[in-house]
Amino acid sequence: MSLVGFTLLGSIEAPTLTGTATGVPLLVKPNTEFTAAMLLNLDVGGGDLRFSSDAAGLNQLPCEIVDGLDVVWVKPTGVSISTGATLYVWGDNTGAVQPAVGDAFGRNAVWSDYEAVIHANEVGTNGVFADSTGNGYDTTLTTGTLSTTTTDNPFGLAWPDFDTSQVVKLTSSYAMLNNTAYSVSMWWNADVSENFIGLFGSRYKSPSDSNNIQITSDGRPSNNPSGFINVSQSANVTRLLKIKCDSASLQ
Repeated sequence: MSLVGFTLLGSIEAPTLTGTATGVPLLVKPNTEFTAAMLLNLDVGGGDLRFSSDAAGLNQLPCEIVDGLDVVWVKPTGVSISTGATLYVWGDNTGAVQPAVGDAFGRNAVWSDYEAVIHANEVGTNGVFADSTGNGYDTTLTTGTLSTTTTDNPFGLAWPDFDTSQVVKLTSSYAMLNNTAYSVSMWWNADVSENFIGLFGSRYKSPSDSNNIQITSDGRPSNNPSGFINVSQSANVTRLLKIKCDSASLQ
């Protein structure tokens, strides 16, 4: 048994996905999805929360605690969730802490198939959002500070509140995307209905080179070298933007 010192508290059912998906990180919300008895035997910050794919605890699963027992991500390594799967929950080990981010069952391992993952839940004076993959693609805020809205995003966290002049820059995106195919996914919600700049781009300013790609507010790509296209969108509607690029054109 690999989870020595931990007690099996119960189990949860993973959602069924179509296709042959394996190792897709799953969002778990213990405070709303676990039983009262399970929560009673877990530290409120999630330090002693562990997962496995078997009742014996031999196959421990990587997890990331994003916001205590409100938002947790688990990677069901070696588990096919195309037909549903049972994940086992362990705890009751007061004083235990989560594995180090670089541990085999720590944060980075949850996102080992990703180049960069930004939860954007760190809101403070510097506006730095950490890259949960451990690859170092943290972001920096170009100006001002960020607050939060009162509306939760689909993952249970408050939206970071950007004004129309604020941009977060991803560290060394050229090195991340150079000469590779990739996809980009982004959840967003506009709190006002008006024209605003694009959502994602290869340049912050307006370079003259032709390799200046922006993803605009309505999800369209643009090669407009003069900057982001202004697009009007309705307020308070949560949207998922997902883009697949077959070449490294967005750097």
